[in-house]
Amino acid sequence: MEIYDSKGEYLMTVRGQKEEDGQEMLYRKCLTFESSLPACSLKLLSLASKGCLKLYSLQTSVRRVDPVPTHGPKRQIDMVKVREMLSSMSAPVPENVQHLMQTVEQYQENQSSVWSDIQQQVADSAVKNTSTAPMAGLLSMLARANDMSRLAGRESTDSNTVTDAMSKMMSSVCGGQVAGQTSGEDLYNSLRGICRNVSQMRVDEKREMRKGREDEEEMGEKESAGMEKELQPPLGDPKTAEKLERRLVAQLEALEERMMGRLERRLDAIETHLELRLNRIEAIVENLSQKCVERQKRSENLARRENQGNILQRLADAKEDELDVSREETTSGTQFDDSVSDTGQSS
Repeated sequence: MEIYDSKGEYLMTVRGQKEEDGQEMLYRKCLTFESSLPACSLKLLSLASKGCLKLYSLQTSVRRVDPVPTHGPKRQIDMVKVREMLSSMSAPVPENVQHLMQTVEQYQENQSSVWSDIQQQVADSAVKNTSTAPMAGLLSMLARANDMSRLAGRESTDSNTVTDAMSKMMSSVCGGQVAGQTSGEDLYNSLRGICRNVSQMRVDEKREMRKGREDEEEMGEKESAGMEKELQPPLGDPKTAEKLERRLVAQLEALEERMMGRLERRLDAIETHLELRLNRIEAIVENLSQKCVERQKRSENLARRENQGNILQRLADAKEDELDVSREETTSGTQFDDSVSDTGQSS
């Protein structure tokens, strides 16, 4: 049985223990999650040839765990252990495997450094915004309250724990003005006010962004109009024409520099890409050439063996011919001797 989380990522595989219970076939499975999960899905791998499945009992035990931050870098691969395992093997490590290991190490280093930079920036911005942006601090405190309520809902079945946590966080947000336990209606009203303020902030931000775009478009139109006016100098004013020419030359040079920089960067990227491709093609060609050489050697060896076999066959045939000739000579000699002896007796 395979277990997946709510996002469909693989977690673990559990093998069932068979239990003897007469006619039916029963299996017992037991699994333990290392961390808390909001939901999970089970996949039974041996149901392809089964017609039905009966679930007799499902027992769940929950224990209290320490809160774990929901956001953070994922667990990394221990590349030191991987290298030790590869070094313990007798076979050499291929180049593509080494390249893959280096790529994974660089990715993990970049990921950890980026995550630490983000944490430092968030901490700095939180310190800076405590006095200038109280609404940002309020939203961060509200997010913390939401996390505490979710953790409290997992750990305990008592609903008052969530209310207590929210009331404490709201009292800290309001600067200690809310004392003791806060009722559900007051908490709802305060949250509704916060949501209203957040919505208003979003509307204001969109309005400011729209206004900024309009101002930029207006400034662009004014600049284009000014450029058109500058491009049409009054007749008989050589100084204005010289200034306009120098300005146009400077703008064209700056534009040319930007274009050349972009082209150089693109060409460098294309060059590196082509080098990688050519290296791969070269490796493939070398492998093919080695294979061709090996095949040629094999064919030459086979041809040599065939030639040697043909020579041996010819020698064997020649020896057989010589034996046949000698046999014929001996038989003819014996016949001649018999005839001579017959003639002597007759005489």
